[in-house]
Amino acid sequence: MTGFDAYFTRATGHAPYSYQRHLGERDRPPSVVEVPTGSGKTYALLVPWLHTRLERGEGPRRLVYALPMRTLVEQTASEVAAIRERLGLSSEELAVHVLMGGREPGSDWREHPERPQVIVGTIDMLLSRALNRGYGESRFAWPVAFGLLNSDCRWVFDEVQLMGPARPTSAQLDGLRASFGTVFPSESVWISATIDRPALTTVDRPELGEVLTLPDEDRRGPLAHRLEATKLVRRVDTSAGPPAHQPRRIAEALLEAHAAGSRSILVLNTVERAQAAARALRRIAGEVPVVLLHSRFRPPDRAVRLAEALAEVDRDGPGRIVVSTQVVEAGVDVSSRLLATETAPFSSIVQRIGRCNRSGEYTHAEVLWLDAGEPDRKAAAPYRPQDLAHARHALEELVGRSASPSILETMDVLESRAEPDVLRRRDLLDLFDTAPDLSGLDVDVSRFIRADDERSVS
Repeated sequence: MTGFDAYFTRATGHAPYSYQRHLGERDRPPSVVEVPTGSGKTYALLVPWLHTRLERGEGPRRLVYALPMRTLVEQTASEVAAIRERLGLSSEELAVHVLMGGREPGSDWREHPERPQVIVGTIDMLLSRALNRGYGESRFAWPVAFGLLNSDCRWVFDEVQLMGPARPTSAQLDGLRASFGTVFPSESVWISATIDRPALTTVDRPELGEVLTLPDEDRRGPLAHRLEATKLVRRVDTSAGPPAHQPRRIAEALLEAHAAGSRSILVLNTVERAQAAARALRRIAGEVPVVLLHSRFRPPDRAVRLAEALAEVDRDGPGRIVVSTQVVEAGVDVSSRLLATETAPFSSIVQRIGRCNRSGEYTHAEVLWLDAGEPDRKAAAPYRPQDLAHARHALEELVGRSASPSILETMDVLESRAEPDVLRRRDLLDLFDTAPDLSGLDVDVSRFIRADDERSVS
């Protein structure tokens, strides 16, 4: 067993896959890591950095782990803390900080820049600080965070398909750091099972860089069981009748396919549809508990719901049904025997199916495709109708087949690409001036970070 293999095993409790070992033996990471869901992406980026930094004293001091959803931040921070405990490290040897709106920070991550630290946060909190306009931060602290997050860092952008305008911004920042130069080297890695590679090439970063995918030895080795896990796709027509009856039809189809002693997951595209389906399920589910999970819960309530959704299922009990929006489709380490989803862009479908039979623990697992027919603009929201049309065509090809990761990664389905505002050199230079304008306002960087086409509160 090599030095890295022993270190990885001590940190995680199991030996590394070949691609994880390859990352651990490199001096610098590749630009893009594209591996199927359930392949241990978080460990693949975290443990090699720890080994390089703590064992060899090389590489950036800060690992900045940027995630598109709060749920993923909490889960990733917990994984980092668990690894730190397994390795027997103190908080001084490895500090772990969480940057997320609505959460009170513990110790200040800026106090000891000379020490190794992992900063896990939402993309908006981290990128706003890298742009010298930190959300929820004193303007007098902006330059400090700006300096620390643009030098001596390894940025990891996970679940790239959910980044929106932050995706080209992250690429532009990487290119502009290389152009301007930084005091200490900084690196950027984008990782997901579904990556739009051309979207990571920008005007100041025209080359994609090296892409790491699964080697053949992983496809034949321990990962093969996960990559070939059975997930039989079955179509359920939910288009008949008035829309008001759709939640009941979805609930009935899900309950018919649900098996006692197992977890079933229903993923819907909007909070309103998820709430309606959960109400319908609770009326007819009997003793089967129904957990609703979406982004609008307050943090304490969300933590309770997430714990309920992730809890072990009693094999001798009625099982559990989790009704969710997109918050469950990426990064959340949960598996189900049954996964039901309405039509969504195919990159989202791949992520959702990744929550079904994740480890190949079931000999028979199902994916229910809830097909409401060709969507119009209103029914397609929050997605584009043409993206759902392309996904419907791909799902029709999968009906009656197993949507295993090895099958899904061979499918190339067209998706439209938004035209976000692109951070240019002059924009970054303008952001060096942190003084408000004559009206007392600050430069708004939100257009570079997140799409803002829907508000529930004004």
